[in-house]
Amino acid sequence: MARVPGYSTQRNKINEAYKNGEMTKLERDSAIEDLKLFASDGRLSADEKASIANEIGESQSNAVREEESDPVVTIDPPVDPDDGDDGSGDGPPGPAPEGFQWVWLNNTWTLQQVPDTTEPEPVDTTPYAARTSAREFLQDLFGQLGFSAADVTSLMSSVDGWISEGLADVGNEAILARFRTTDIYKNRFAGMEALRQRGQAISEAEYVQMERSYRRVLSSYGLPPEFYDNYDDYAKFIANDISANELEDRVSAAQGMLQGTGEVLAELNEYYGVGEGEALAYLLDPEKAQAVIQRQVRAAQIGGAAERYGFNVDRSQAEMLGASAVGSTVDPFNTQTRAQLEGTFAQAARTARRETTLAGIDREEFDPFESVQAAFGDEEKRLASERRARRERARFSGTAGAARSALSQSRNF
Repeated sequence: MARVPGYSTQRNKINEAYKNGEMTKLERDSAIEDLKLFASDGRLSADEKASIANEIGESQSNAVREEESDPVVTIDPPVDPDDGDDGSGDGPPGPAPEGFQWVWLNNTWTLQQVPDTTEPEPVDTTPYAARTSAREFLQDLFGQLGFSAADVTSLMSSVDGWISEGLADVGNEAILARFRTTDIYKNRFAGMEALRQRGQAISEAEYVQMERSYRRVLSSYGLPPEFYDNYDDYAKFIANDISANELEDRVSAAQGMLQGTGEVLAELNEYYGVGEGEALAYLLDPEKAQAVIQRQVRAAQIGGAAERYGFNVDRSQAEMLGASAVGSTVDPFNTQTRAQLEGTFAQAARTARRETTLAGIDREEFDPFESVQAAFGDEEKRLASERRARRERARFSGTAGAARSALSQSRNF
């Protein structure tokens, strides 16, 4: 009768693994049982099933022979012919060795092994390869995901239980699904739930990559380690949908303010109550939206620049200028646009000095802040400035004409 293709080979491999110490006897028997179960799953022909049944029969016969070959030592003790009984009256010939006992059998004392009465361990029918690969896969995965040694130990204990339940036979995804329900997982990937609620679920590998991007940005700007030494910090960035690029913008703005002349920090404190030592944490606060950070920092930069050029601008005025046509183009996280802001105030300062003089000549009230408004695109204030300039030109033209006329008359005379 033909053998089932691969059956004998697989059985020999299992026995070889057992002989090499790679499997326990229990694991070997379990693996052989898996081969037997394979015969009953409806995918084999009658001949193939008969072939396996034949080998199963051979295996069982060998098992019976092994049981019958248990060591039995028979000793014929001296029998007193005057006893007149069955010969057992003098008792065993001596103490039995450990693990053996004396038994009176067929008119002689026989030494036999003491039966093992311990309960056998439950047989794990999960294929040996599946159990081994699942455990190795998960232990390696936990290390890659950044779990602490204590967490890995706890998780592996849970994994062993899940494998015993048969999840490894279903596949690694079944174990991963159970793993994602643990508190250890939820604490490690605290930002996942917020993403899931927004319909932005990502893989653990993508999550870890985002953490590394944050760490790279923060460390490259020389920030203290306490800003990036805790997974909870990254979880807040992820939960609030802050990208690595946005984080870099914030860090750059913070560094610019901390290394600047101090006016911006002073205005940030005056406008929004942010102390000098709190500025960095304020700008990196993941719970503050990027738009809010930009609006407030822009206002503080406008207020700081205004002060450098002699203007006194309060919070409402700074926010109004920041929302204007010119102010809205100022990116507080961009050095080039901050330079443009300086140019705008330099122009406003020159205009304000001229306008103050002209307003005095015309005996008009004039607020220098109007020049700032005009520089930031306020059409009404720009037109008022042009009217003053035209009057000045007209006065200059009239004075020049009168002088020329007087000179001409003098010559005629």
